[in-house]
Amino acid sequence: MITGNKRIQLLIMVFLCCIHCGTYAFHSNGERILDDKIQTILDRDRIKYHLPALSVSIQLSEKNKTKDYVSGYDALSGKKKITANTLFQIGSITKTFTATIIFKLIEESKISLNSKLADWFPQYPRWKDITVKNLLNHTSGVYNYTHGKDFDNKLRKNLYKYWSLDELANMAYQHPDLSKPGQHYRYTNTDYILLGLIIEKVMNKSIQQVFNQYLHQYNLNNTFYSSSGYPKDAISKMAHGYNRDGTFGYNTDVTFFSMFSQSDGALISTPHDITDWLNQLFAKRVISYKYLEDMMAIISEENAKPINLSKLNLSKVVKQKSLTEIGSGSGIGLVYFKDFGFTWVHAGGTPGYESFYAYNPCNGIKIVLMYNVKPKQQLVFTKIASDVFNVLNSSDVVKDLVKTYQHKNALPKYCNLGEKIE
Repeated sequence: MITGNKRIQLLIMVFLCCIHCGTYAFHSNGERILDDKIQTILDRDRIKYHLPALSVSIQLSEKNKTKDYVSGYDALSGKKKITANTLFQIGSITKTFTATIIFKLIEESKISLNSKLADWFPQYPRWKDITVKNLLNHTSGVYNYTHGKDFDNKLRKNLYKYWSLDELANMAYQHPDLSKPGQHYRYTNTDYILLGLIIEKVMNKSIQQVFNQYLHQYNLNNTFYSSSGYPKDAISKMAHGYNRDGTFGYNTDVTFFSMFSQSDGALISTPHDITDWLNQLFAKRVISYKYLEDMMAIISEENAKPINLSKLNLSKVVKQKSLTEIGSGSGIGLVYFKDFGFTWVHAGGTPGYESFYAYNPCNGIKIVLMYNVKPKQQLVFTKIASDVFNVLNSSDVVKDLVKTYQHKNALPKYCNLGEKIE
């Protein structure tokens, strides 16, 4: 027999369970709606920008599971749909990895930011005063070895050639320097080739060995260093890449052409793996807080001077409607998206692929996207990302998660600057 008090307790328990079930159902339904909206946008953008395949991963906070969205096929033939495990060349996103390896060596006191190239490379006397810091933040002044028609011609004549780090550095050294170290910001792939050479010297291992060890350490099982050809277990998972920017004939399949890039762009991966790695990086599990701060210390791309974000007058800086570049760090840059706020980003491009990642520390959201063409149109990845941002901004599920994230985490001081911009 149930007494009056026990009956009341039972009714309260049933009521609470119903509330819990209702809340779960609400969130599940909201998440399904959000998933459908994101998938619709990606399917639309894939067709709009004529992409054979588009792969995207999104993590709404450190505590949330990474969600994967795919659209399209691994080749123009349209026979095989891509999956979340389909691989893409990620190009210059490799630079973020290279930078963290360098900062790990600095953390271990094996090199310093002020170490000079003269310490390792007497064969390049003109570069003797260039520091590790100059290479990391693109203020070395050295020539970009991939610049211009000369390199394109080399690619066309040597479609399957393997270029070593030394060969690529020598290629750049044949050209005059563009400025003295530290004077100007100039993005150049050569900087990260030289960082790769430093890594080899200091660790007494090939750059491929270093990367393979590094990728294993962080459980990136779908990420490979592939400068001299794809590993056997990666070939069947590669999306075919197509060139449309004029380097080769329109829609030339460049999938198995030379991966010449080395430490400035030789990785292949998936959006999911890169999202997982970003999660570890910004959670300070790759390099410690001090060195992550050094990595994120930004300089102006106009005058190469340090930018103090706490004194930034954003209303004077913001000039574009969709996004504005705030400054460049080490293998990473800070931009301000009108619809997403302050975001740490890097993009990557190879002759047949483009990729992009974005992490907003003010709301905890990470987005990584990849597709398998090199289009003539510029910044397609930011346009797709902006469309995804708009969907996320309109979601009540996302708004609730962002509020929770902002309540539980200490946000960078610059986060409230965006509130002053209309």
